[in-house]
Amino acid sequence: VQRALTICLEQLRRLHEEGIDAETLQSTKNFIRGQYPTTLETLDQIAGLACDLEFYGAGPQMINTYLDKLDALTVAEVNRVAQAYFPHDKLAFVFAGPAKKLRKLVEVYGPLEELKMNSPGFYRRP
Repeated sequence: VQRALTICLEQLRRLHEEGIDAETLQSTKNFIRGQYPTTLETLDQIAGLACDLEFYGAGPQMINTYLDKLDALTVAEVNRVAQAYFPHDKLAFVFAGPAKKLRKLVEVYGPLEELKMNSPGFYRRP
């Protein structure tokens, strides 16, 4: 847990301080471009994506324009969005597991608030 959290925080710090470079953006675009067709192989996948796009206000035409929009992304746009939507301060983490063990691993990152699984706010089946 501690190692994974440390790695995540380091990547977040790098994102804010250094941003994404052109090579990383192009590599990511290539990966997404390669994966996209596999998300549209069945009628169920296409219908599901069309519903999601409609729900989020993008409309079903986005299925055909997605890759063009992906290709049009610039390093500056990606870095602007990263700064706006991936905060590097005021972070909150949620851990589930043995409190005593987890407490020792994560208390170095800041103040803790511990809740039991049956505390108000947790869903509990009868």
